[in-house]
Amino acid sequence: MMKPGRKIVVIVLIIVFSAALGAELVVRLRDTYLGYGFFSSHRNQIANIKPLLPFLTFGFPLYKKGPDRDYILSRHGEAFPLKKDTGTLRVVALGGSTTECGNLMQDHHTHYPLLLQEALSKRLGRSTIEVINVGNAGYATPHTLILLMLHVISWEPDIVILSENVNDLMASYFPDFKPDYANKYSHEFFGFPNMKRRLSLSNQLFRHSQLYWSIKEISDLLSYTYDNKYKIQRQSHGNSPSGQAMQIFKRNIKSFIAIARSRGISVVIGTQPLQDSEEMFVRHHGFKPYNNLVSYPLHGEFVSHHKAFNRILRETAVEEKVYLVDNDLLFGNRKELFADYVHYSLEGATVLANNYADSMIASGLVR
Repeated sequence: MMKPGRKIVVIVLIIVFSAALGAELVVRLRDTYLGYGFFSSHRNQIANIKPLLPFLTFGFPLYKKGPDRDYILSRHGEAFPLKKDTGTLRVVALGGSTTECGNLMQDHHTHYPLLLQEALSKRLGRSTIEVINVGNAGYATPHTLILLMLHVISWEPDIVILSENVNDLMASYFPDFKPDYANKYSHEFFGFPNMKRRLSLSNQLFRHSQLYWSIKEISDLLSYTYDNKYKIQRQSHGNSPSGQAMQIFKRNIKSFIAIARSRGISVVIGTQPLQDSEEMFVRHHGFKPYNNLVSYPLHGEFVSHHKAFNRILRETAVEEKVYLVDNDLLFGNRKELFADYVHYSLEGATVLANNYADSMIASGLVR
C-alpha cells in the first residue's frame, strides 16, 4: 500500500500535470482562433532562428518559384513576376522600417508602397503598376546599396524610391564609427542571435510546448523591461552630427543614385518625417538591447541631427538632379500622422503614399 506522504505527492503531480496540459490546450486553441494554427511554433525561439542572409545579414526572402514562372516577394509577401511584363510600370521602394511599415501590417494589413500602388493605379487609370516594398526594419543605406546592386537592378524597375535617415544616423552614436557601419551592425541584435542563450537546456527540453514559450515570453518581457542596462544613456554630441557620419551618408546616397542612373532607372529621394517628442523617442529606444553601448545625444541635438541628414538628402537631390519628395516638410510635427516618433499611423502612411503619387505624376516621372 502507498504511504500517505507519497500518495499526496502523486496526487499533486497529477493535478499539476493536468493543469499544465489544460493550459497548453487553452494556449493552442487561442492560437488557432488568432489564425496561427493549433500546431504553430511562432513563439519557439529555436524553431525561429533565422538563417543569415549573404551580404545583407538579416532580412526576408526575396524570391519564390511558381509552377510556370519565378516571382519577386515584397517585404510583406506580395508576389510580382521576376520578369517584368510588357507595359508594366515597376517602382521599388527601399528603406528601413518606415518603408517596411510593419506596424501597419499588424493592424491594417497594408503599407505605404501598397497604398502608393493603389493611388497611382487610380489616378492613372492603369492596372499595370507595381510598387514593390523591399524596406526592412533596421536597414540603412549600406543595405539599400546591396539590395540595389545585387537584386533590384535585375528586376528592371522604372523608378526606385529611397528614404533613409535615422538608421544611418544611429550608427554614428555607436562607439568606434566605421564607414560600413560595422560598429553598429556587428551587434547580435542585428542578425547574430546569442545561440547559447537560445539553445539553453530548458528551451530544448520544452521546445514543443506553447505554454512554456508563452510563460518565457512574459518572463523575458518583464526582465527586459526592468533591467537597468536597457536605460538610455545621453550626453551632449553637439548640434551637428559628426562630420564623418555626414560624409558617409552623402557618399552612400550618391552611390545609390549613380548605380540606378547607370541602368537608366529614375530615382526619387524622400526625406524622412520626424515627430520631435522626447517621450516618444525614449519609449521607442528605451529598451533596445544595445543601449549599454550607445551614447545618445541630448534630445534637442538629436532633432537637429535628424534635420541635418534630411538637408543632406535635399542637397544631394539638387546636386545629382534627381527628384525629391519632401515628406518631412509635408508632415511637419502632426502627431496624428505618427505611430511613434518616426513611424507612421495609417493616416500618416496614406498621406505619405498620396504625396509620392502626386509628386511623381506632377514631375512627369509617371504618365
